[in-house]
Amino acid sequence: MDLVNNGPAALDETARIFCYENIQPAALADVTAASAFFTPWEMMLDFNQMTQESRSRHLRILDLCAGIGGLSYSHYHFYERDLPKPRFVCVEKNPIFAAVGKRLFPEATWLTQDVFELDESLGKFDQFYSNPPFGPLPKEYRVKGDAKCFQYAVAEIGMKFAPHGLLFTVGTILNWRMHGQNGRTVVPNPIYEDWSKRSGIELRENPGFDFSYIDFADTKTGVELAWVVPRGYEE
Repeated sequence: MDLVNNGPAALDETARIFCYENIQPAALADVTAASAFFTPWEMMLDFNQMTQESRSRHLRILDLCAGIGGLSYSHYHFYERDLPKPRFVCVEKNPIFAAVGKRLFPEATWLTQDVFELDESLGKFDQFYSNPPFGPLPKEYRVKGDAKCFQYAVAEIGMKFAPHGLLFTVGTILNWRMHGQNGRTVVPNPIYEDWSKRSGIELRENPGFDFSYIDFADTKTGVELAWVVPRGYEE
């Protein structure tokens, strides 16, 4: 943290990557209640690979529950030089996380705000990203929607601002698995099906990324990267 707090006015690429590889949320704040975890750097690199094909079409991107901005930074940093740089808006409720994120990724617009309090004045985006807290939706937010799962609720918020998105989530809320399965496995999930029908949103499998090689957030069921689209969406 000395590098972030007391380092040079503008951190170079090596310093930023070092911070994203090594800073843990518990070093910045009490994260127990919020179940906050930062995306591991290896996951960011795979995520960056996944977003490559669509980059020329996604020039305004919303990062919900952005933490310190790792997902957006990995996309921005490894963007092809001959394409226009996308514009990122990173939304993070924790002011300490947001302050560190502004230091590491100042190219983004940072909003220190609760994602549940966003309104239409934010405008429309080409895509949204999110690695939200895992677990149930806090009770104070349940009156604002019928989703009882944090990831479902964030998917609903993201779809208000963009036509589709990418969402990190635990596998238990899905009707499929990629984690450690050597391919896609269908898993019947009535809770997911009910939510999908009511919300009009699908969480589809990613194009082949299996994150079982990473022990992320101590999740015993494994972490998946879902493509968030309208129900029945066809490319």
